[in-house]
Amino acid sequence: MHTIQKSFLSTIFLVTFVAQINHADASSNILAVLPLTATAYGTTLTTVIQIGNQSFNLLPDTGSADLWVLQPDWECYRGHHTGSSVLVPQENYDYGNGTYTKTSAFTPIEDAWLGIHYGAGDVFGTLGFDSVQVGDIVIPRQEFGMANTTNGPADKYSEGIMGLGHQVLSMTHASNYSATSALGLLSNTLWYETSLWSMVKQGMEPYFAFALDRVPFGQEIGHGGYVSFGTLPPVAHSPDFVSMPVEITKTIPASFTNGTKKITEWTLTVQSVTWNGTTYSQSYQAVVDSGNFYFIAPSDLAKGINSAFSPPAVYEPEGPLAPLYSVQCNATPPTDVGFQLGGRMFSIDSSDLIYRDWSGKCYSTVAPTVPLAGIELFFLGDYFLRNVVAVFDFGSDEMRFAARISNSSLNRPEPVSPVVASAAPSSRAEWLRFSLVCMIGIAALI
Repeated sequence: MHTIQKSFLSTIFLVTFVAQINHADASSNILAVLPLTATAYGTTLTTVIQIGNQSFNLLPDTGSADLWVLQPDWECYRGHHTGSSVLVPQENYDYGNGTYTKTSAFTPIEDAWLGIHYGAGDVFGTLGFDSVQVGDIVIPRQEFGMANTTNGPADKYSEGIMGLGHQVLSMTHASNYSATSALGLLSNTLWYETSLWSMVKQGMEPYFAFALDRVPFGQEIGHGGYVSFGTLPPVAHSPDFVSMPVEITKTIPASFTNGTKKITEWTLTVQSVTWNGTTYSQSYQAVVDSGNFYFIAPSDLAKGINSAFSPPAVYEPEGPLAPLYSVQCNATPPTDVGFQLGGRMFSIDSSDLIYRDWSGKCYSTVAPTVPLAGIELFFLGDYFLRNVVAVFDFGSDEMRFAARISNSSLNRPEPVSPVVASAAPSSRAEWLRFSLVCMIGIAALI
């Protein structure tokens, strides 16, 4: 197993404006707090990660494990399975402009390749090692992928993904294995030390956290909140966290984890759901997924909530992301929506039940599931995460949630371009310096 190195800081008592630094943060100075940019009308998140001293806008995704970026000669296809659809020129595809250029420190991996199947598309590429920097955390030699073919959806800004899932979700394959189908890519995978565990080896506490902010309705891009590593995000929240164990996802076959049932996704049990005075009391497993903005729910639950819109949402079984429920943009969402987790009900703000896409059409964020490779999964996505501070503890295999006191970050920057917004990430050291300066200033006035 991995050895977790810890260094200890002296306890410092600080006066802060609203939020307090969590007591667990005092045990390590290896941490990072990165601002997020919300793109695609609030449905996609990116943050800046450095690979080989090059900066990339990457989607921090709890639903996958691999770190990858685009390489200069990448190709894209329209259609769900790469190799069976039409090649599209790069300039007609909506990824960001950044691509990875090999550095003098780059080392190729010759005996393996990258082949990932996501719910919305596939990514293929090569593998190698280079330095990776996440805020102030530096990984001198990290395995990552360079995508040369993809057909996944893009948001005009992202240039790859940083997977924050368990190592078992890694989708690299031995060089003598060939697959293009969804089932083939989900099977016969190689597990390696992903970036999360590499940061732990540098001394980081083994957890990360999200606190997502809302962009104004219909705004394409804006500040999206924070993702933090080894510390909590700088937002106001209830001090009372509820803890839940990460569960083995029952619907994922053991064949996807080399024959033994293992924890794969960040899965928990939703005990009940309420809306408009109605209670859905049938519990179900759900994946907490930062790469998915929907509440993907059992069909009868989705139907019940969507029928409570005024006027009611309309079921649309066809389309690239179907099945969905469309709504009028000025529709009134159901009230008192809540999801019970660990015996506590977490309320969902009514503004998180409707989103507007690039065409101006509006949809409900509550949708029924679509089986993927024969596997049925339910999700709590970004519109859920806007209402909580969510801690993902991969050292203890548990998740912790606290309600947001408000949805405004303590130090919320003005929306700017993704690269600029993420170029100077906040760190715990900066918060300590800031608080100390405030204390010195107050003392000088006394």
